[in-house]
Amino acid sequence: MPWKAKVKLSEILSKLEQTSLKYRVISLYLVDYPELVDIEVDEDKITQAQKIREEKREERNQKISNLLREVEISHLTTEKSGLEDLVIKVFSTVSSKSLSLLQLKERLVWIHGLSLLFPIIEYDVLFSVYPQDGSRKKAYQKVADELEMPKHQVAKVCRNAVNRLVMMVSLLGDNRENFTPWINMNKYTYANMTLENPKLVFPELTLNYDNVPNSLSLVDDFELTNPDITNLHNANIFCMGNLLEYEYEDLRFELKLDAGVARKVFSIKESYLRGESYAG
Repeated sequence: MPWKAKVKLSEILSKLEQTSLKYRVISLYLVDYPELVDIEVDEDKITQAQKIREEKREERNQKISNLLREVEISHLTTEKSGLEDLVIKVFSTVSSKSLSLLQLKERLVWIHGLSLLFPIIEYDVLFSVYPQDGSRKKAYQKVADELEMPKHQVAKVCRNAVNRLVMMVSLLGDNRENFTPWINMNKYTYANMTLENPKLVFPELTLNYDNVPNSLSLVDDFELTNPDITNLHNANIFCMGNLLEYEYEDLRFELKLDAGVARKVFSIKESYLRGESYAG
């Protein structure tokens, strides 16, 4: 049996100057190396802080789920186009105000811009369920037949795409200045941004990728396994910004990530917070 040395945590912390850094180191040691540490901190306080973060996330996620469910129910009794449905569904989670036609058009541009960052299958399924031609939302079975995919896969991919939009919009809000620096409309889309055309037309645009906020970097690009990515998606973590409220012990205990995966994800988050480039 290999020899294990006891390490005084106080000796480690004495070399650290920033309180926030102390807390992160304490958390890491408590989670993965308890048998190597002579613990001189209050584990109950750390556990309590973790529980508070978990409760806040659960409250937020439940609120979002309720709003999406309300929009889904209203869809059944209205004649909205699928695109209008999508805009209202996504942006009702950041604002309860009713949207004018111009606001709907502008937000559809933002949604299309965000969706260009998605995996291609999510893009195709999303705008098959919510058709680009402005017709009503399609049933999952109809889209499954058109795309030659199982119905359950269409439903799962579409819900993932909508949730991804919701969580990315939750970071950016509905402020125009957070979208215009990296979304470019062509002249036809720009000309349609008036009240003269009462239809909600699918916008044609390109992205200025150099200006896309780093907070929108997808967790899909972190070079993790598919099960790890699915685990993050199920926790409503779709991009870098959604990850910021998770500490290392949350990744290990709440999301049940492997220690190596949790360390990698956490180090990416820390690099982002320090303003450094990070490797996927």
